Amino acid sequence: MAQLNQVISEEARNLTKALKGESKIQGNWGEMILESILEKSGLVKGREYFMEYQLTDQNGNPLKSASEDKKMRPDVVIKYPDNRSVIIDSKVSLNAFIRLTEAVDMEVQKKELSAHINAIKSHI
Repeated sequence: MAQLNQVISEEARNLTKALKGESKIQGNWGEMILESILEKSGLVKGREYFMEYQLTDQNGNPLKSASEDKKMRPDVVIKYPDNRSVIIDSKVSLNAFIRLTEAVDMEVQKKELSAHINAIKSHI
């Protein structure tokens, strides 16, 4: 039992370390959570929602962002029955959030909450 507990603790530390340091891993984590939410909501992949969906213009050409000149591939596009779509680009910024949850001092918590909110706003 103690050995199993040690293995679980080590895996949790490794996951926390990966989520704190690697933005690609954070992105993959966010996409996994998003897809789980969509599935649990009853949506079907490839029918109601599409992952890594390439946005195109009326001629079928890939749309590019004006600011970065990159192809626009949001994480998810949800198709509504009335031909409308909802575009979701999941971003997960956990660094300030983790510092917030680990802080005991109220002033540090306020500072980290503000940093977390700012990180979310900058992603948007």
